[in-house]
Amino acid sequence: MPVIETQHHQRRVANTSISPAALRGHPEGTVGVAISYLLGMNLQGFKSIDEERFLSLLGEHTLRLQQEIRKISIAAQYWGSAQKAINLFLENACYHTVLRAEYELGVTKIGWSSIEIMLPLMRSPFERLKTSRKRAFS
Repeated sequence: MPVIETQHHQRRVANTSISPAALRGHPEGTVGVAISYLLGMNLQGFKSIDEERFLSLLGEHTLRLQQEIRKISIAAQYWGSAQKAINLFLENACYHTVLRAEYELGVTKIGWSSIEIMLPLMRSPFERLKTSRKRAFS
C-alpha cells in the first residue's frame, strides 16, 4: 500500500483517538502534541512482534511522548497521559482495517500459529494480573 495512503489512515486514527476529554486536565496544547507524535510514530516496529518487544516499544514511545508533553509544561511528569494516548491510538489502529492489515497489528506469528497479542497487552498490568488470577482460581 502506498505510504501516503497509510499516512492518511494513521492521521485519521490519531485524530479520532485523542480528544480533549481523553487528556482532560492537562495543559493547553497537550492533545495537539499527542496527535503530532502519533502521526510520526512508526507502526512498522509493531509488525508481528512478541510480547517482550511490544512492551519494550510501548515503553520507548511512552517516554518519548512524555518528553514532548513536558515541553509544554514541566509541572508534572505526564507518563500516564502519554501511555493513555498511545494505548488509545494503538487500540484504534488494531481495529482499523487498513492499518491492521498493513502493519499486521494485533497478530504475532509464533511458528505455524497466529495469536492475538496487542489488544490484551495494552491492558494495564493490574488488569492483566486480575485476569491471570481469575484463570488460576477458576
